Amino acid sequence: MSNIPRLPPEIWLDIIDWATEDETPNVDYVHFERIPRDARSSELVGTRKALSQVSRGLRNLIMPQLYKEVWVNHGADELRTVLQKPRDPTSERPQCYGDTVRRLVLPYSSTAGKSPLPYLDILRTCLRLEVLVRPQLSLPEIYRLSFDFETNIVQLPSLRRLEWCHHSEADRAGGINSLSAVLRNSPSLRYLFIDRVVELSPTGMDPTPLELKRLKTLRLGVVNGLLLHQITQRWSLPSLTRLVLDRPMPEPQFVLLCQSLGTQLELLEFGGHLRFYTVDYISLALMSCPTLKELNFHIFFTIPPSQEDPNINTPSRPHTSLKTIGMHSAVNGMLSNGQELWDRLREHFTFLAGERLESLERVVLYGEWKFILDHPMFQPIKQKLQDRGLELELYEGR
Repeated sequence: MSNIPRLPPEIWLDIIDWATEDETPNVDYVHFERIPRDARSSELVGTRKALSQVSRGLRNLIMPQLYKEVWVNHGADELRTVLQKPRDPTSERPQCYGDTVRRLVLPYSSTAGKSPLPYLDILRTCLRLEVLVRPQLSLPEIYRLSFDFETNIVQLPSLRRLEWCHHSEADRAGGINSLSAVLRNSPSLRYLFIDRVVELSPTGMDPTPLELKRLKTLRLGVVNGLLLHQITQRWSLPSLTRLVLDRPMPEPQFVLLCQSLGTQLELLEFGGHLRFYTVDYISLALMSCPTLKELNFHIFFTIPPSQEDPNINTPSRPHTSLKTIGMHSAVNGMLSNGQELWDRLREHFTFLAGERLESLERVVLYGEWKFILDHPMFQPIKQKLQDRGLELELYEGR
C-alpha cells in the first residue's frame, strides 16, 4: 500500500467540491431560476461534517468548505467566535474562517437593546462575502420581533448578489436592516432580488438618489408602487440589462418601468404566475422595450400575445431587435383540458412563426418537453417554425 501515490491536496479539494456540490444561487442571472428561498442544504452540511471527521488531514482540507454557506440563527455569539478564529495560527498572516464564507443567510432579529449585535461582527468577519440573503419571516416571528433601536451598517465591498425579503418595521431600524442602506454600501452588487415590499417604509420614501453602478440583473417579486417610483425616478442603474418579474404588476407601472430603463434593457423574463395569463404582457413588453434581445416566459402561465397593439387596437408593428425566445414548460394546473392546452401551444408558436418577430433567430425550450415534441399534434406546429427557418433548441443545463 505504501507504493500507491498519494493524491495532491488540489485533487482532494476537487473531489470534496464534487461530493458536496449544492444548488446555492449563482451570483449572476440564471434562466428560469426558482424564486430564492432561505432553505438550508442540511444534507450537504452533514456530508461535509462527516468528511471532516474521517482524518485530521481531511479535516484540515474540509474545514473551509464547512463555512462556505452560513446560516445565522441561534448561537450567533458562538458562530462569531468560530468565524473569527484563525485557520492557521502559525502563519505570518493568518486568515480566519470568516474569509471562507461566500453565502450568508441572515434572518431578521430584534433590536431591543443598544448593545452591539453579534451578526454585525459576523458580517465584518466575512471579508469575501458574495451572496447575502435576508429571508422571509414566518408569522410567529413577525409578531415576536421588535425593532426599538437603530442598527449600524457594515461595508460589503465584495457583495455581488443580494436577496432581500423586505420587513417594513426592520427597515425603520436602519443600518443592516435597511434596504437602501445596504445598497449604498454594496458597490460591487450585480444581482438584486427584492420581495415582500407591501407597506410604507423608509426605503420607499427615501429622497436621496441611489446609484448602483454595476447592477446587471434586477428581479422583483411583490413590490408596491412606492418602491417602483424609487426605482424609476431615484435609482440610477447604468449597467442594468436584465429584468425578471416573478409576479405581474399593474399594466401602467409595468410600462413605466420598462420605459424608464430605456434602450439598455436586453433581457426580460416572466415568472410562472397565473396573473400573466390574464393580461397580454408579451405585447406590452414588445411595445415598451424596443431594444429587447431576449424574452423568456412560462408558456402555460402566459397568455398568447395579441396581433394588435394593446393600447390603440391597430396591427402591432414588427419588433426589430428580439433575437431569442425562451419558454418553460412548467405545468399550470388550471389548464386541465387537453384541447385548451394544445390551443395555447398553437397560438404561442403561431406568434413565433409570424411576421411580428422579424429578427427572431432562436427558440429555446426549458423544462420537460419530450411528450409535447413527440406528440403527433405538435408536428404541424413544428412545421410552421421550420418554414420560417427556425429550429427548436432544448436547453441542456439544470
